[in-house]
This record gives sequence, structure tokens and C-alpha cells, in this order.
Amino acid sequence: MNRYLPIAIVLILVIALGYPLALLFGLPLARRDMNDLRKWDKETLQLDKNGETLTGNVDGQNRTFSFAKRIVENDTERTLYIDNQALIYQAERPEERVDGERKSFTFPSDRGLIVVDNQLLNEALDYSRLGNQIDFSSPPARNAQLRQYPDYYLSDLSNGEILLTKAPEAGSRVWTDRYTVYTQPSCGETLMACFYALPQHPVPYPHWIAKRILPFFSKFPLTDERNIIRSTLYTSLGTLASLALGGAVGIILAVLFVLFRPLERALLPWTIASQTIPIIALVPVMLLVLGNFGITIQTSLLPTAIIGAYICFFPVVVSTVKGLRAIDPLILDLMKSYAAHPLEVFWKVRFPAAVPFFFTGLKLGTAAALVGALVAETESNNRRGLGFQILGQVQSGNVADVWILLIISGLLGIGLVALVGLLQRLFAPWEHI
Repeated sequence: MNRYLPIAIVLILVIALGYPLALLFGLPLARRDMNDLRKWDKETLQLDKNGETLTGNVDGQNRTFSFAKRIVENDTERTLYIDNQALIYQAERPEERVDGERKSFTFPSDRGLIVVDNQLLNEALDYSRLGNQIDFSSPPARNAQLRQYPDYYLSDLSNGEILLTKAPEAGSRVWTDRYTVYTQPSCGETLMACFYALPQHPVPYPHWIAKRILPFFSKFPLTDERNIIRSTLYTSLGTLASLALGGAVGIILAVLFVLFRPLERALLPWTIASQTIPIIALVPVMLLVLGNFGITIQTSLLPTAIIGAYICFFPVVVSTVKGLRAIDPLILDLMKSYAAHPLEVFWKVRFPAAVPFFFTGLKLGTAAALVGALVAETESNNRRGLGFQILGQVQSGNVADVWILLIISGLLGIGLVALVGLLQRLFAPWEHI
């Protein structure tokens, strides 16, 4: 019981940590939705015949006025009057193309406020006007959004503030009888309401993931190759095949390196260099080669076995070489005094000493081989493996199912390492693991 108590404690801590992590990654998205006016509910206010007077000094000089509420920019229902004169909110485009070199542009109207990329320009400093022709002091940037607003411009949407092209006469009334306002975020009035309204959570609550486990496992029958149990077994088989192949190659290279030092000096740098090649770039090339040999990569375990072996053989080589050379010189001298044959020295001294090192390297290679198997299944579109399942759920946006697959992959890695540990107990019973 005491043996499994630390594991249970760590599991409880991981599950408990899932809740603050869900908030840590989800609340910024909820806050983004709350601040995104495009995701707010809207309401068109239809006022009585007296309308609503905008806030601002009508002294013949002031041009800035404010609505009582936050207004919608592209509101076709909005009306605005100075006394009985209706004002129009319209963005005029220039006749000429903004190419980054032209300074002069022609607009339909001979009045208005000039805006470049939502930045209001100053007529005295940034441009001059001659009728409907605008001359800039410096040309606008290429493909800049150049607009003219003849009557008024929404200078501050968050505060419902507008800027008139011309200041109304003193004593005039700036008013409206209809406009659309933002009422509240569509996701809810509070941050937590928007958090729970998120369509997908990057890190779901642990109990949300737990609710998806049974439906996820029962989604397809066991006879279907898309069944998650079958996919797990298929990936396990591919990983074991890669471990067998990578372990064999690693042992052979390690023995050759120990027996022939010049061979080690010649091949070890290339062995190290082979591990610097990005696997994501290697897999497509290998799949192309296998396809040219007539191998159906969408259903074959061979790509998984080769890629996994390619990744896991290196730690096996390094650790096994270390083990084969981790011999007390006195023992070697003793074997020489007995006139032992080099093969006898190898089997009775070097091999037993190297076995623990070999299994240590194999454990390190197990996790790498599993990653290689998942990548190979993804790149080869092998529908039978976990890699393709993960890719499919990511593309579908099923975040909880993705987390279930990640948990399954992690447990599979733990199980495979435990299997290697069991083999070590069987083949090296003299070692206390």
C-alpha cells in the first residue's frame, strides 16, 4: 500500500492543478470575448420626436460631441441632426490608388475629415485642401486605408464620441432620434460567465474531461479500426517493433565501437549528427521512399518501426558502450591471467556489466520511440494509430478528446517503460532496480 501512496498523492495533485490551469488559460480568452465589441449584443434605440441631445458645448467652436451610450460604428439606422439638418456618416474613397508615392488625391466631396488607417489627420499639419483635392505633406503608405468623412467621424467608439467636420453655430442643437448601442457581451455579464460560455477551453476542467471518457471510448465498436482501444494497441505494437529494431541496432553498434576503436572514431560523429535531423522533416522523405517500393504507408507498421528505431537507437548505443567499458581493470587482468579468450571475457565480464546500462538506454529510448511512432502515424495518415486520432480531434476542435488522447499516450509511455523494467528484472535478476 505504501508503495503506491506517492503515486496516488501525485495523481491527486495533478488533478487539483487542472482547475487553476483551466482558469489560467481560459480567463484571458473570456476577457478577450468581453472586450471584443463584435461579440456584444446590440439594440437600436428608437427615441420620441424630441430625440436625444448629444453632450457637448455648442459655442460655435467646439466640434466634439458624445452620445449617451456606446454606439455601433457601422450603424445604418443611426441619425444625427444639427437643428433640422441631417448629417450623413459616410466613408468616401479617393479616385486614385494609394501607391506609396502619390501625394494628391481626389474625393467626391469638397469637405470632410481625412483619416488614414483609422488615424485622424490634422489639416494644417498633414495635408492641405483645394476643393475636393487633398495634397499630403508626405505620401500615405502603400495600400493604406485612406478615407474622407464629409459630415462627421466617430473619433472614440468606447465613449460614443464624434467629431464634426464643422462646428455648429452657437445655440444650435446637435441631436439624434435613432441609433444602435452595445448592450452587453453576448457571452454574459461577468468574466466567469464568459469563461463558461467559451466554445472550447484550452485546458478543460478535469471533471469535464472525465465526463467525456465513456462516450469517447464507446464512440466506435471494437470491430472498427477507429476504436480507441484498437488504436492504442496498434501504436503499442509499432513502438515495441521500433524498440526491438532500435535496440538491436544499438547493441550491434555498441559492440563494434568497443571492439574496434577506429570504427568508433569514424562512425560516432555521424551517429550523433543523425540525431540532429528534425524528425518532422525526415518522415516525409522516408514515406516517399517507402511508397516508391510499393509499401502502403497508410496501413503499414514499417514507417512507425523505422522512425521509432531511428530515434531510440542512439541512447542505447551510448549507454551500452558505457556499460561495456565500465569494467574494473583488475577483473580484466584476472581474466587474462586465466588465459581467457576474448569471447569469454565479453560474455562473462563485459556483457553482464553492460546489461543494466543497456536497459537504462532502452528506457530512455522508449519515450522517444513512442513520440516517433505518433509522428509517423500522423504524417503517414495511418488511421489505425493514436497519432492520426490526435490529429483528427485537433482538427475537429474537440479539446477534451484531445486531452483524453494525450493522457492515453502518457499512460502508454509509462506502461512501455514499465515493460522494459520487467524485462530487465527477467534478464538481469542480479540487479536491484
